[in-house]
Amino acid sequence: GRMGTTASMLCFFEEHYHLCNIGDSPIFLFRDNKLSEISYEHTEKENYILIYGEENVPKDKKFRLTQHIGIFPEELQIEPYLSCDEIKKGDRFVICSDGLTDMVKEPQLVKILSAYHSPVKALKKLLNAALDNGGRDNITIIVIDVC
Repeated sequence: GRMGTTASMLCFFEEHYHLCNIGDSPIFLFRDNKLSEISYEHTEKENYILIYGEENVPKDKKFRLTQHIGIFPEELQIEPYLSCDEIKKGDRFVICSDGLTDMVKEPQLVKILSAYHSPVKALKKLLNAALDNGGRDNITIIVIDVC
């Protein structure tokens, strides 16, 4: 078989963040106690939604990637998702792998991110939550606070 990987990048310049991602490793913005995924999930989930509707997507289904680094060039031209927006004081960004999001659902993510002021403590709690909930995949977590 052939190996591939996802990529999720975040760059800060002046008053903005610039985001680039390929695959399904999410980037979240936690602002005003609300968590929003600001990256784009390159999986077959979007096709599933078009066919069956958002409300009929199985909660724990793993969808195959439609974009990743290492894909055969004749199979598909890679089209990374690009985004840019303003940053605000107090913003918290989380870049992670599905090793976190498959194990820790959004309500628990929000609870942990709002409970811990220190990004290091928040990260450790997120990691422990993923491990406590089964830790079935590798877990990558980066927490960045805007001061």
